[in-house]
Amino acid sequence: MLDRKEYLILTSVSFWFWFFTYGTLGAYNREYLKLPFNGYVAFLIYGFGGGLLIGGLISGIILFANIIKRQKLFIKILACVLFPLTLVLIFQGGIWSFIPYGIYNLVALKKGGIENKCE
Repeated sequence: MLDRKEYLILTSVSFWFWFFTYGTLGAYNREYLKLPFNGYVAFLIYGFGGGLLIGGLISGIILFANIIKRQKLFIKILACVLFPLTLVLIFQGGIWSFIPYGIYNLVALKKGGIENKCE
């Protein structure tokens, strides 16, 4: 199980790396994609989308790994059998909870009073 600091480091580094990667791709290819806005706006839009996508995927995988460890064998088998649905839930849950859970972990780290493990 990851602690809060490791979770924040992993998700933040992945967000910023993919923010700059996708942002650069969007800015350089805006004429090819026929985007109606300038390079800076394309950089921000594509960068935020790419960073949120990959950071959310990593967050979802980490959270799912923490949740599935505590489940009974039947639930683990069901998750394996229904793996397409499981993957969709992991990815969507990670993307939608990426920003709120990141803020929660940051506040918990600053406070120091909350248990230091990600749950």
